[in-house]
Amino acid sequence: MTRHFCFWGLRIDSDLELPELPTACGNPPGPPEVRIERVGPARLREPRPPATLGYLGFRVPGVATYEVIEGREIRVGPLAGASPGTVRLFLLGSAWAGLCYQRGLYPLHAGVSRFGAGAVAFCGPPGTGKSTLAAALAANGCQPVSDDLCRLDFDQEGCPQVWPGAARHKLHPESVELALPFTEATEDEAGSGKLLLPWSQAPPTKPVPLAALVLLDWHEAFPELQRATGAEGLRELVAGATYRGGFVDEMGLVAEHWKALAQAARRAPIYRLLRPRGAFYLDWTRSLLLRTFGGVRAGATTPR
Repeated sequence: MTRHFCFWGLRIDSDLELPELPTACGNPPGPPEVRIERVGPARLREPRPPATLGYLGFRVPGVATYEVIEGREIRVGPLAGASPGTVRLFLLGSAWAGLCYQRGLYPLHAGVSRFGAGAVAFCGPPGTGKSTLAAALAANGCQPVSDDLCRLDFDQEGCPQVWPGAARHKLHPESVELALPFTEATEDEAGSGKLLLPWSQAPPTKPVPLAALVLLDWHEAFPELQRATGAEGLRELVAGATYRGGFVDEMGLVAEHWKALAQAARRAPIYRLLRPRGAFYLDWTRSLLLRTFGGVRAGATTPR
């Protein structure tokens, strides 16, 4: 049975159930832009050859093989005993990112929250609190746009915007206690030890203007928000916001990738958010962000 989805502005036909994605109503007219096909495990070369704009193939031991072809097709070969959740984890992560790079799209590694008419993207490597911060802001009424991965895009006037990610928070149990009053949590099938919580608000139905980019890091003093400018700020943004940077390099897309992030930074200022860990400082951080970005107005892409 073929399932129909619409994600990041792309129509998808899939042999696999993808509960993380919004479904398309009925049978959309015309051919899909992306086809996800379930196949037998492929015999892939080891080590993995470099990714290209035409082909990416990789194996996750004990999970599945994945082949991404010309930005139009993903072939998934689940291995015996692999849980569907684990198979989807790498399908909607590495394989999906590879497909987007092949199509000339820009995956953004960020938790994103909506403040009024604009969105703020929180970027950083794993463990810097992207998901926790987005969940904490959701508890204060900021509509979530992304938990971890979204699409960066530009409107007709060249202003940056982000397409919503999968509509769930994915948090460590201790982060759930820190950030959210929600109780409807289910254990992640992928065995990550995290909990999955549905968003309490409906996700946006179209791209949201990007108001700011915030680079996350830890330090021991009270929460502090700094402007990051110039070449140094852009380098930090590329390091913190790039998803599967190896694919970017192998496909020869480094210049285009830097150009896209530089274009975004010209309209959406870059900040560094430094803060300590813990519930007490999470409240301080949340208050700081609401004061800084709460005044974004309709049609504006610059915080007050």
